[in-house]
Amino acid sequence: MSCNVTYEDDTVKIDNAEELFIAFNLTPPEADMDILNQVGTGITDLIKTDTEFLMLLQKVLGMKGQSKKPFLTAFKDNLPRVVTKGKTLGPALAMMANADDQKTFLEMMRRDGILNCISSIETIADCLEWLHGSMDLFFIELIGWEYLSKYIHDGESLGIILRYLDSKEEGVLLDKMGWDKVLDCIQTPNDLFYILNGMETINEKKLIDHLDRDKIMQILPFKEQLEEVCTTKLTPEDAKILRAKYQEK
Repeated sequence: MSCNVTYEDDTVKIDNAEELFIAFNLTPPEADMDILNQVGTGITDLIKTDTEFLMLLQKVLGMKGQSKKPFLTAFKDNLPRVVTKGKTLGPALAMMANADDQKTFLEMMRRDGILNCISSIETIADCLEWLHGSMDLFFIELIGWEYLSKYIHDGESLGIILRYLDSKEEGVLLDKMGWDKVLDCIQTPNDLFYILNGMETINEKKLIDHLDRDKIMQILPFKEQLEEVCTTKLTPEDAKILRAKYQEK
C-alpha cells in the first residue's frame, strides 16, 4: 500500500522502504517529523523487513544521537512483525543514543517479540553490549532470569554474560542459576578462565567459597594450572584462599 508525502508543495508517491529512505535523504532533517506524520500508521506497509527497519532507523531523525522515539512509536503494536531476527536487535540498540529510546524499543517489541528473535547466547550478549545504564537489567528482567540461564551451559557462555553485568546484577544471575549449576558449568581450566575474566571481584570470592578441594582438583589437576589461575585471574587474597583449599588433605 502506497502513501503520498508532500514537502514544499511537491508531492511524491511512496511505495516501499527504499523510496521512503530517498524521501528522507532528499529533505532536510527538520522535515523528518512532518514526513513521519504524513506516513502515519502506513509505515508498516512500507517497512516490512529487518533490513529495511535498520536502514530507516539509522537515517530518520538524524545520525548524531537524536531520539528515535517518534520513528519507533509509529509502528504501534506492529514492531514485532517487522523486527524478527536476532541479528537486528544489537545493531538497533546501538543506533539508539539514550536509554529512553532503548526502553521504548524493548517495550514495543514485548517479551514474546524479543524471545522470537533470540536463538543464541551471542544474541543476548550483543544486546547487553549496547544497552545503556540500567537498561541491561530491564532487558534481562523482561526476558526473564530463568530464560537467560537456559542458554548458559559452560564457562564460556556464563563468562560472555558476566562480562556485561555489574556486580549486583551478576549476583542476581548467580543466585537465580543456583551455585550447583554454576559449578556444573566449570569442567575445565578454560571454563574457569572464561568466568573469572567476566566476573567482578566480589563474586569471584563467592565462587571460590563454593569450590571444595575435589572440585578444584577436577578443574585444575596440575599445580601449574592452579598457579596460572592464581597469578593471572585472582586477587592476592583470593589466590591465597584457593591455594589453601588445593592443599587440604
